[in-house]
Parts: sequence; C-alpha cells; structure tokens
Amino acid sequence: MINMTEQARNVFDIEIRALNQVREHINESFEKAVKLMLDIKGHVVVTGVGKSFHIASKVAASISSLGKPSFALHPSNASHGDLGMITKNDVLLAFSNSGESDELIQVLQNVKIIGASIIAVTSNGESSLARVADIVCKIPPVEEACHLRVAPTSSSTSALVYGDALAVALSAAQGFTKTDYALFHPAGALGKRLILCVSDLMSKASEKQICINKNDTVSKALSVIGENGLGAVAVLNDENILEGMITSGDLRRAMKHEINIYNTKAASIMKENPLTVADNLLAVDALVLMRETGAYSYILPVLQNGNVMGIITMNDILTAGVAG
Repeated sequence: MINMTEQARNVFDIEIRALNQVREHINESFEKAVKLMLDIKGHVVVTGVGKSFHIASKVAASISSLGKPSFALHPSNASHGDLGMITKNDVLLAFSNSGESDELIQVLQNVKIIGASIIAVTSNGESSLARVADIVCKIPPVEEACHLRVAPTSSSTSALVYGDALAVALSAAQGFTKTDYALFHPAGALGKRLILCVSDLMSKASEKQICINKNDTVSKALSVIGENGLGAVAVLNDENILEGMITSGDLRRAMKHEINIYNTKAASIMKENPLTVADNLLAVDALVLMRETGAYSYILPVLQNGNVMGIITMNDILTAGVAG
C-alpha cells in the first residue's frame, strides 16, 4: 500500500527543489521585465493556456492588488474579439511552459500589430513564444512532482512563484505603500487598520448624549448611561472642558455605598483626568492603547482641540473588524 504521508512529502521535496532551480536562474531578463511593466502607461495583460491560465489569473490579481492595473485574458477569448481590450500602451505577460501553445501563438502577431509589448515566461527559450517576445524570462525545465512525472505540478508552481516575484518587485519599484494597499482593500482587515480613524467609529456627541456637567447628580449620570448604551458618560466643567469620566462600574460601586443618587454630584464619583484619544487617531492605535492601559480604558472620550467630540469603546473597534 502507498504511504500517503511519504508521497506528500515527496511532492514537497520535488517542488522545493524546482523552486530553488528557478530562483538560481533569475537574471537581467527579470529586471528588464519589471522595468518594462513599470514604464508602461497601460495595463499588464496576463495570459496563458490550461494550467498556465490559472496561474495568469492569480498573477494578474496580485499585480493589480499591489498597485499596477492588470487583468487576465484567455487566448481563446482574445481570438474572438477580446483583443480589443489590449492597447499599444499595454504589455502582454504570457506564461507557457513549452512556449508552443497553439491558442496563445495565434494571437501573438496581432498583439504585436496592436503595438503592445510581450514578455514571455517559459522554459523553452527557442519556442515560438520566445521568438516573438520582447523580453524572455527563461525558467529551467523542472521535474514534475506528479507520480507519473507528467502533470503540471512543479512547473506550474515555479511559474506562479515567478509571477509573484514579478508582482512584488514591480510594486516595490513603484514605491507602493501599506496605505496604498489599504486604499485598494477597504473591506480587508489590513485596509481597515490603515484607514479607519477613531472619528469613523465613535459615538458622536452631536448624535447622542455622552456628556454631563460635573454638578449634575449621579441620578443624571445613571439616566444618560442607560440611554446612550455606551456604559459611560464624560463629565465636563462649566467651561465644557473634560474633567472626568463615569462608567457603569463606577455607578455600581457608588450605589453599594447606598449614596443618595438624587443629591450626590457626579463629580464625587467620577474618575478624574481620564485617558483620552484624538479623533484623528487610527482606530487600531486606539485599540492598542486600550489593551495596554487596562479595563477602565476600554471606553475613552474622544477629543478634538480639547473638546469632547465623542466616546469610543473597544467593542466599536472590534465590531468594525479592526484587529491590533
């Protein structure tokens, strides 16, 4: 009976060897390909046939994700009108292990007539694809990891990693930053971490009552906290400057002492000089601050130029999908 674990490890071993072989063959052609894609004003159009088209689709997605407009185009669709998607300002990045895929070869001359440049990623430097390409990124033939040594496995993995290398090098050459990445990924966790500010998530003073005067009663604090649903209220002085904070926990502790909530002032039970955050602080930084400073800081007043603009809670940040 076949040892499945050993078979799996053998696949890893073969594909790792293949990647190391390809790594050693990265040369000036790689650099020329990156520079060409960097200089073009249009799109990087990625193509291939069969397994190579799956690779092309992923590489195109990575290139777009990392800052350069890109899309995948199947040669069959290109032959039936989608060549109109390619312009002279584009570059065609073509993946083909053999460099002789009929569907791909059929469209290359038309691509040249349109005026787009062609980059070939192939293991056959003498192929039809290589002969028509402006730049040939030759990767060495590798042993397939399939037990029959025929199905595209190591070769497709090598092409994928080579494409990833092109995408990453191109992005770095453009000076693409985490902020740029976040702009393209607003729904992703990283995008939220780099874009969302405290002001985007806080409960605003303009929309619900989050403040009371220090001379208001504990009964007023209890009522406001019950209505705003935040578990806290900011306490201001007569000049509307923040002096303290009362949480639901403070109320529970005070009431254990059987105080008269109707004539006891809020100032007598508030926490003075509470930790605050600025409204333009990144939400992820506010979350880090909350975790570092302890339970009382899970609810924070938000200031803008010294004025209380809102209250933000740890739950607000976590619910928004921001993780520190």
